Amino acid sequence: AEGADPEVARAVAEHYRPASSDDAIPGSVDGAVVASADRLDTIRGLLEAGEAPTGSRDPFGFRRAASGIFRILAERPLPLSMGDLFEVTGQSTAVNAFLQERLNRWLEDRGYSPNEIWAVRRQKVSPTDFDAWTIPQIKERLEVVATLRGREDFAKLVELTKRVDNILVKQASTRDASFKFEETAPAALTLARLHADLAPNIVAASEKSEFNRVVDLLA
Repeated sequence: AEGADPEVARAVAEHYRPASSDDAIPGSVDGAVVASADRLDTIRGLLEAGEAPTGSRDPFGFRRAASGIFRILAERPLPLSMGDLFEVTGQSTAVNAFLQERLNRWLEDRGYSPNEIWAVRRQKVSPTDFDAWTIPQIKERLEVVATLRGREDFAKLVELTKRVDNILVKQASTRDASFKFEETAPAALTLARLHADLAPNIVAASEKSEFNRVVDLLA
């Protein structure tokens, strides 16, 4: 129409993208925002109407819509986390559960194993961290975790961690609550000093998203 804002027109045109897995995502920020919002609104509305997909049946394209959102957030990228999506969909637990499950499938389709995905989710360590990361930040962590399987030094660390964990579990069940542990063995004191020296470097590398360095320091 005469006098129409070209940026608005572009966002309207782009909000249909991506229409398929090989389609381009919106090229403008406005288009990416509208495309994501439209898909989130569709998912929420249909879930609240009881139209959740079952098995291979997905007549309303729920899964395609979710994949489109993740592609936009990953490739654009927009600085939105899963926690942000939970907020903008009205804190809908049904939408959150659907998107979390679809994110796992979307990441698996990109070559990450379920074990790698759950390692990054860290549900037994700090289950809230994952929801604060953007999709690119999640993928950064996954890229590093995917390199660990072939590392002998990290395999040794995992084995030692298991042994320590087993010892602590057994001691926790038998120890007197008033017992205070103080280690004086030279090897333990050396380990404590090493930990004190390395811990700040590990934290600093993590804050800079230098996850390969974090792994090297841990190993």
